[in-house]
Amino acid sequence: MNTIMALVTITTCCLLADEQAVKQGSAGAKFPSAAAQKAPLLVTPSASATKPRKTRVVLITDPDSDRSTSELERLSRPGGDFEQLRGRGWKIGPGPENHLQIIDRQQAAALVTKLAPREFPAVACIEGEEIVRSFRAGCTTPLDMWTFGWLHKGIDERPPGVVPEAARVETTGHFPLRGNHWTIDGDANPPRAIVISHLHGGFHGGQLSSTWEIEKWSYEELRSVHDYLHERYGGGVSHASSSRSRSSNRSTSQFSAGRKTLGH
Repeated sequence: MNTIMALVTITTCCLLADEQAVKQGSAGAKFPSAAAQKAPLLVTPSASATKPRKTRVVLITDPDSDRSTSELERLSRPGGDFEQLRGRGWKIGPGPENHLQIIDRQQAAALVTKLAPREFPAVACIEGEEIVRSFRAGCTTPLDMWTFGWLHKGIDERPPGVVPEAARVETTGHFPLRGNHWTIDGDANPPRAIVISHLHGGFHGGQLSSTWEIEKWSYEELRSVHDYLHERYGGGVSHASSSRSRSSNRSTSQFSAGRKTLGH
């Protein structure tokens, strides 16, 4: 009997101690700050050890996507686009210190949400925590070294005579498609209504041709005409970038063999 009473006493004391600890823990608990709750665009294990490059292109892969796997293999083959970019000074790898960072979608959940890609790989250029340019596959623009260069600098240096890919997105034939897109008011994936409103807005409104009935155009045609106007007249989300874009017609290619510092 004494043994049973002793066990009951010990059990009761343990339960009281646990209850008191829970109360103290709840009283001392603090909610995370707003900054802590805001998820970064990318989660990289090496971010704490390596200084991230402020402006870099991010290629997001998906191991469950056959297209993602085949595209990465194509870009990585000997003499391919990655090798040519490295020969021009690009650093390519999984870390944030690279000009082209290759990362799994699990480590870029917030960025994937903002891009809402139809398929993988998804590709975009980020400056800090902001998406400034992105790529849409299936819009006649191939994913190659010239696309990566445009994403990084906002300047189209693709040589003339390159045969575009076949379109895999809806088009009405009113405006040429392109896969290299500027963000609109910081949004890399704006709704159709927002794109139309932006085009009719104060900056671009006077740049539209009077014969264009853009409300009848496909979504990707609307994005393409915005990119065209952005680069021809400037304006949009990044004025610094657009000023560089207006110099895209210069004859000296920054992808030439003498420009080993490309992307720095």
